[in-house]
Amino acid sequence: MNRRFWVYCLRQASHAITRSPWVQLVAVTTITMAMTVLSILLVFNTNLQNLTADWNRGLGLVVFLENGSTSETLESVAGTLEEWPEIQGVESYDQADAFDDLARSLGDDASLLDGLDSSVLPSSVQVVLMPDHRNEDGRTMVAQRIQELDASFEVERVDYGQDMVGRTEGLRELVNFAGWAVGILVLVAVIFIITNTVRLTLFARREEIEVMQLVGASHSFIRIPFYLEGAFQGGIGALFAIGFSRLLLSSIPVDALVGDLSAFLPEFHFLSQTTVVSFVCGASFMGVVASHLATGRFLKRAGD
Repeated sequence: MNRRFWVYCLRQASHAITRSPWVQLVAVTTITMAMTVLSILLVFNTNLQNLTADWNRGLGLVVFLENGSTSETLESVAGTLEEWPEIQGVESYDQADAFDDLARSLGDDASLLDGLDSSVLPSSVQVVLMPDHRNEDGRTMVAQRIQELDASFEVERVDYGQDMVGRTEGLRELVNFAGWAVGILVLVAVIFIITNTVRLTLFARREEIEVMQLVGASHSFIRIPFYLEGAFQGGIGALFAIGFSRLLLSSIPVDALVGDLSAFLPEFHFLSQTTVVSFVCGASFMGVVASHLATGRFLKRAGD
């Protein structure tokens, strides 16, 4: 296939697009709507993945000692844990430190603690894990080892955010499942839309195609212009979907919605350039597949 052939194919595809602008507009608009739903879901899934990864990196363990534990016991626990290869560092808080930390976190409401003694809070050791153990399995393993320490260490319980991690993992699995379901529906919708649009073009050019077959034109020679048309519809629809979803998401006041939680959440990001390119190329490929299905059925009927 030489350069002249590809020029011919591009010309035929552009003529097919310009000859039926309203049909193309309806097809691209419908594809844009379907792909916008998928792109928005993909954005939320990406940010949820980032949120989970960020929490996994920052989430360590807090070892609470029995109430009334001495400072010697606290130092002994901290020193023992610091020697473990799975642990990057530890920081110990006696009862007074824990009380002061709680008062700082309450801010203007610190007066609520007036009249209370620091002994109401237990001593604790905050544990920072090594990077390769900052995951659910690593935290669980280390927590179990700490719980199995000798009774002289007076460990009451270990908190490693298992409830939060479990809920986040459950939400991520739900979003992943929804993404797959929506992706399949969008795939079917895009193929259906482009297939029917190409069929209209095939019907309008049926006499021309019959002449081409009579003079010996191969199926690939007939099909490639329609492949280009389908790729155009899918790619343009995906580009519009990316632009529309970005505009829509940028108009949502995320900081106002999450309020004070914004300090604990990672920055909200749109899709990366690599993801956008893959998204558009995937939509164009779906357009080619849809065109192949439409032309295959048409040429089969014409041959019969």
